[in-house]
Amino acid sequence: MGRFDGRVAIVTGGGLGIGGATARRLAGDGAMVLIADIDEHAGETNATQIRDAGGDAAFIRTDVASGSDLQAMVSAAVGRWGRLDILVQNAYGVATGHQEALGSAVDVEEAAWDRGMAVLTKALYLGAKYAVPEMEKNGAGSIVNLASVHGP
Repeated sequence: MGRFDGRVAIVTGGGLGIGGATARRLAGDGAMVLIADIDEHAGETNATQIRDAGGDAAFIRTDVASGSDLQAMVSAAVGRWGRLDILVQNAYGVATGHQEALGSAVDVEEAAWDRGMAVLTKALYLGAKYAVPEMEKNGAGSIVNLASVHGP
């Protein structure tokens, strides 16, 4: 019996790096895992790797700066597995090709700054906004906020 048997987890930025490893670890410990990532290839590849190892995983393309994408992400997990217990908010914009947000305040355009802030902070609010009501139905839940950068 695994530590997370019967639990449903979502991992944003779950295609690669720490997010990818977190998704695999949760699945290895029995969780059903929804990988939410803007990188479709990485997300699908990691979900396939989990399933090939005997786990239960799915992928949904998600831009964490989009409220409608985060709402759809939570709905997808609940629709597939009937509940949500764990949300790992790991996505980080630079890791998904948004290098325009790198640089000093003099160099970064305002729109790139706004996008970076939406990915790093607004996403945490939106994730909780849509996940908490589903977790309350179970009487409990866990939200873990972190950010990692997967690089070459």
